[in-house]
Amino acid sequence: MDKDSSLLEDLDRLVDPMTRGDPETPLRWTCKSVRKLADELQHEGHAVSYQTVAELLHALDYSCRQPENTGGKPA
Repeated sequence: MDKDSSLLEDLDRLVDPMTRGDPETPLRWTCKSVRKLADELQHEGHAVSYQTVAELLHALDYSCRQPENTGGKPA
């Protein structure tokens, strides 16, 4: 990660518009999948796997959440 100094900044930029959570608590979450985020980062030139993206999000106090079921039917 030392070789890719813009990785964290680019990851934060990608998840920021999709960030959810209570601003009073440190835990934030994103509805974007780690695979989708890894694909977007790779498209921008970062050599990163979805596992690395998951680890970075965890280190940044993010949690990945599934979209809420709004159809009234069990998932």
